[in-house]
Amino acid sequence: MRKNIMLCSLVCLLLFSLGCQEADKTVIENQMENNLDEGDTVDIDDNTILIETEEGGKIESNIQNEDEWCGAGSTWSMTGSEGDAEMVVEGIVNSGKYAGYCHITYDVDSEDTQANIDYYFDEDGNGYQVMVINGQTFESEWTG
Repeated sequence: MRKNIMLCSLVCLLLFSLGCQEADKTVIENQMENNLDEGDTVDIDDNTILIETEEGGKIESNIQNEDEWCGAGSTWSMTGSEGDAEMVVEGIVNSGKYAGYCHITYDVDSEDTQANIDYYFDEDGNGYQVMVINGQTFESEWTG
């Protein structure tokens, strides 16, 4: 699971850092070479990255609306023997406390943990995090 989390973190980081650039398999493999095992595969098709681990895990990212800073519809998911996780860019919030903020949902489901996390942030790096973990709700705020 640690390996999958590291790979997922790297894929997310790469997707955000590549921004509107088309995903390049060589760039991604070079960035991840220390975290890929010999049996792992990386497949890139347009704005989709699929990594299959030799343990049978699967990590997939898809960038949508790449010209927008908060591209609604972009996704990232991980499936594996220890649990599943999914992140979805919902887009800009139109009303309420988080109006004008980019909204991303992150859901984790494993044998011992179920967590739903909502991230709200602006282009200046300010934001909120609302977590529901095993039924308990936590909220925090940060500034960029």
